[in-house]
Amino acid sequence: MRTVYLLSSPALRSFSILPAPFEVKLVGSAGKLRDLLSTASPSSVALVPFDAGCSIECIRAIVTTARLVPVIGAVPLTGTHAEHVRQLWRAGVSDVVDLEPCPSPELLAADLELVHACRFKQRFEADLFPHLSQNGLTLIRAAAEEVVDRGNSADLARRVDARERTLLHWCMREGLPTPRRLLVWIRVALAVALLETPERSIVVAARDAGYSSDHPFRRVLRDLFGEAFGTSPRALTFSVMMESFNSELRSRRVAMPVRKR
Repeated sequence: MRTVYLLSSPALRSFSILPAPFEVKLVGSAGKLRDLLSTASPSSVALVPFDAGCSIECIRAIVTTARLVPVIGAVPLTGTHAEHVRQLWRAGVSDVVDLEPCPSPELLAADLELVHACRFKQRFEADLFPHLSQNGLTLIRAAAEEVVDRGNSADLARRVDARERTLLHWCMREGLPTPRRLLVWIRVALAVALLETPERSIVVAARDAGYSSDHPFRRVLRDLFGEAFGTSPRALTFSVMMESFNSELRSRRVAMPVRKR
């Protein structure tokens, strides 16, 4: 299940129950919402109204605290409210929901699917090796979504509607690691990004990234980066982790056979 943190408001009352896989958690205040989002799973999402009870400054603070959790602003998009949309985008929301007319829970669920894992994908792609094909980037985006959902290579194959052998061929063709190794890299990236929040423990970050505990996470860090980072995972920065991943992508690109035109 994916948690939807819903800031309590009369305007959002109809969304208190949403279709699976979404599970709504009503939150009574913006301050409490920020507290919850500071350690929330990256598979979750926050829905906040832009009204008298939640100003644009309040929403901006929620977005900043949420970090890898997408935040959706809800506001009527007609009349004098139209200018609010520009303010919401500037505040950093991942999407805006029109409350006039109010969408059905099913339509809102579809909007929530569109922003799933978008903040993590944006963070990952910002430091990603720039010379990937569009197909390669599509596979990486799908893998990032699967990591946020704590899936494995078989789940990734299903996500891209392919057999596991076909997925392996696609990864090799695009100069990517094998699906299993690709997920290892992205899972580490997610855990490292989560550890940038001081309130989140190493155990919680590891579990939110799909590890059973911090022990397998530390073991992977030792294998990829050496003993020091396995002992002190917070010492590994996101930029260093991405440079190591990009180095592997560059090596694979150099080793790729030249395609015939």
